Amino acid sequence: MTLRAKFTLGALLLTESVLICSIAAILILERRHLLARQRANQQAALERFAEVCRDSLIDKNDLLAVNYMKAIAFSSEVSYTLLADASGKVRVHSELLKGGRTAIGTWLDAALTEAARTAVMDREAGGARVREWAKPVLVDGKVAGWALMGYSIDALESDVRRALQETAMRLLAVALALSILGVLGASALARRLSRSLTDLSLAAERMGRGDMDAQVQIWTKDELGTLVSAFNRMASQLKRLEEIRVRMIAGISHDFKAPLSAISAYEQSLEELSGAPQEADRRSCLEGIAMNVKRLTLMAEDILGYARLQEGLGLSPSRSPVSLKDVSEEALRLLDSMVKESGVAVENRISDSFPPVSADPAMILRVLINLLSNSLKFTPRSGFIFLEARATTGFAEVTLKDTGVGISADRMGRLFTRFMEAGEGAGTGRAKGTGFGLSVCKEIVEAHGGAIRAESEVGKGTSMILTLPFAPEAAP
Repeated sequence: MTLRAKFTLGALLLTESVLICSIAAILILERRHLLARQRANQQAALERFAEVCRDSLIDKNDLLAVNYMKAIAFSSEVSYTLLADASGKVRVHSELLKGGRTAIGTWLDAALTEAARTAVMDREAGGARVREWAKPVLVDGKVAGWALMGYSIDALESDVRRALQETAMRLLAVALALSILGVLGASALARRLSRSLTDLSLAAERMGRGDMDAQVQIWTKDELGTLVSAFNRMASQLKRLEEIRVRMIAGISHDFKAPLSAISAYEQSLEELSGAPQEADRRSCLEGIAMNVKRLTLMAEDILGYARLQEGLGLSPSRSPVSLKDVSEEALRLLDSMVKESGVAVENRISDSFPPVSADPAMILRVLINLLSNSLKFTPRSGFIFLEARATTGFAEVTLKDTGVGISADRMGRLFTRFMEAGEGAGTGRAKGTGFGLSVCKEIVEAHGGAIRAESEVGKGTSMILTLPFAPEAAP
């Protein structure tokens, strides 16, 4: 059974249940109302009959009572009426019966001896169930007689049943109309809901096949519309992540390609120098190979470091006094081929005598390589990059400034988040990076108790500023 059919059937069952309960409650209340109205009508009829009986007793004219009895004799509910004197002797009976006090019924004995009041009782009379009403007839404040009316209980119940049947038929007609409207409404609503769910299912299948452009139209503004909106946001995010994945793979491939190409070139040079006496040249080739292997190792550590951060393992620096001059020079040596290829002038202005910082040298080397790589990627040929450092209270402030393309204001707030690059690379013609280098830099610097920030102006360049604590014995 389809969801649409289940929803329609469920809505129909719920509607019918509500209607059945409502009809039952209405009929119960209607029956109570009819019985109460019957009782009130009977009491009002007894009051009128008692007034006629009073006039009959005052005028000593029983014909007044007889004529009134004839007027109500055609009622199917009234079985009989009678007028009795104060002693209980029947004066006038609707069936023209005469008799003693027993004709009224022994149930009135107590009423005859008590203060004047109306009495009512259900009893058997002639094989039929009768409800008798009795009311004292007062003349000058004294009981001068009794007015009595007997109603057929079967006729009363028949009237109630007939009235309830008529009410039930009207209610069933209304219920049938409401049921039809309910089915039509539930079917329309189910169609509307199933349309969104069908669209969601089709879009999910498209995404499963690799189509990340799947979007679902929002038909409603309720919880289902919120679900569709959340699905669309998820699809957009997955599309973005897929683009980042492709870009990251391309970036990693490019970053690994440069040192691998250099290693291959050095290897070819070594083959050409095989058996030749140029020991210095062979040593230079081996140093070049070692340098590029180290660069590959650092890039691999970046990837592993990012994976550790994703797993929430954090970073644990092995601190020692580190010379910023030495570590920056090593970073430039490792990036020598990239610097030459970029056509950008790089200057290291950090003094040899600058106090050492308390840091993990391998981690700080990774930070500087990442920052320098970004600057080289986003600085056009004939551009300029320089490194400098100055002392602040307890910290060394290292600044890497370039004359690159700059960073737009809308990207600055997300600059150190994962998969966010420092710039668009416009005008440089160079490949983009993996996108997680800056996020790793931020984690490394903060793990050392420092901070990193960026200042940039589009078209004029960017400054990356990081602070690191001085080594305890070297703090100025």
